Amino acid sequence: MSGANPSDLLYTKWQETATVVLMPILLAFGLITNFSFIFMVYRVPDMRITINMYLMSLAVADASLLICSISDKLLRHGTSPSFGDDGNRGTAGCILIAFFINTSLIASELHILILAVERYYSVCWPLEAHINPRKRAVRLLTAIWLVSATISISFTPAFANYRLYCLLYWDSKYVNPPETFGVCLTVSFTEDTSDIDGAIVYYQIMQSSAFFTSVIVSNFLYAMILRRLSRVSESLENRGMVQTIHYRNGQIRQRLNRMLCFNSLVFFVLLAPFNINSLFYFVSYLNDHKKLVEPHITAILDTAFRLLGYVNSGINPLVYGASNPRYRKAFVAAWSSRTLSKSRTLVVRN
Repeated sequence: MSGANPSDLLYTKWQETATVVLMPILLAFGLITNFSFIFMVYRVPDMRITINMYLMSLAVADASLLICSISDKLLRHGTSPSFGDDGNRGTAGCILIAFFINTSLIASELHILILAVERYYSVCWPLEAHINPRKRAVRLLTAIWLVSATISISFTPAFANYRLYCLLYWDSKYVNPPETFGVCLTVSFTEDTSDIDGAIVYYQIMQSSAFFTSVIVSNFLYAMILRRLSRVSESLENRGMVQTIHYRNGQIRQRLNRMLCFNSLVFFVLLAPFNINSLFYFVSYLNDHKKLVEPHITAILDTAFRLLGYVNSGINPLVYGASNPRYRKAFVAAWSSRTLSKSRTLVVRN
C-alpha cells in the first residue's frame, strides 16, 4: 500500500454525494416501504394470504440488506476519509459484515425464484397446491434463509484476512490525513503473488449464478403462468361464465401473477447492471487484471449500480400497489381508522 498514492483513496465528489446524501435517503425510503407492507398485512385481515407470507419475508430480506449494507457504508465514511477503508473492524468484523450482507442479498434473490416456482405450482397443479399451503410456505421460507446463510458462510474465505496498511507520502495540502487503511482480503492473499485466487473465483461465480438463475427461471415460469391463465380465461368467456365466482377468482389470480411477474422484471432491470458489472470485473481479474474500462469510470459505475440495487430493495411494495388494485386498497385501509371488510372483498387464499 505504501507504493500507491494515498490521495487516490479519497472519496470523489460523486462517491461523497452518493454516500452522504443518496444512501441515507434510500435507506429511509426502503425501511418505510418494506415495513409499511408488513404493517399492511398485519392490519388488513384479507391480506393475510399465503402469497403474502413470501412477500413479507422478502420485505425482511430487503430491509436487512439496506440496513446492513448502507449502515456499513455510512460507518466507513464517518470513520475515514478514504473510500473503501474497512477501518479497525478486524477479521471478525470482516466476516460478520460480509455474512449479513450476503445472506440478505442471496435470500432476496431466492425469494424471487421461489415465488415464481410457487405460483407455477399453484396454477398448473391447483388441487395439490391447496393442500397445506401455509405449512409448505413455512418450510420453503425456512429453507430459503438456511440456504442463504449456508452459501454466505461458504464465502468466508473471500473476506477472512484483515490487513491494516500504513499510508505514507501524503501531500502537504492535506490536514490530518489518515495514517492507516484497513481492507478485508482473501485468506490466501499474499503481497508477492498475482495468482488467481480460488476464493474470489468461487465468490464471483456463486454470486452471479444466484442472480442470473433466479431471473431466467422466474421469468420463464411467469411467461408460462400468464399463457396458461390467458387460455383459462378465454375458455371461461367462451362458455359464458364471465359472471361466475370461478371466473372472478381467476381474474384476481391473474392480476396477482402479473404483479409478481412485473416485480421480477423490475428486479432484473435494477440489479442486472450491478451483476453485469461484477462479471466484467471478474473477466478483468481472470485476464491478469487488464482493465476493460477506465478506473475512474469503473468507480462511478460501481457506485451508481449499487444505488440501483438499493432502489430495488425499497421499491417492491410500490410495485405491488402500482400493478394490483387490491394491494392499493389494502395499503389505504391499513392506514385508515378501519380495515377492509371481509364481506366486501373477494378472498383468494393462495
